[in-house]
Amino acid sequence: MMMERQVPGSPASPAVPSNVKRISLKRDIEVQYWSHRLNTSRALLEEAVEHVGSNVNAVADYLSQRQ
Repeated sequence: MMMERQVPGSPASPAVPSNVKRISLKRDIEVQYWSHRLNTSRALLEEAVEHVGSNVNAVADYLSQRQ
């Protein structure tokens, strides 16, 4: 079971997933976190994970090339 924690001092930010090296699209709260963290839409986040996998750095690189 994945534990979540709030970002200190940032009540508007979604809860942080316990695994911050991999992006999971299975839970809305995690999609919200990663969309917020990577400043992207859910659709682009899903596209990136589909193309490069769930590694955060690979997804971030993919998204930066799309902008």
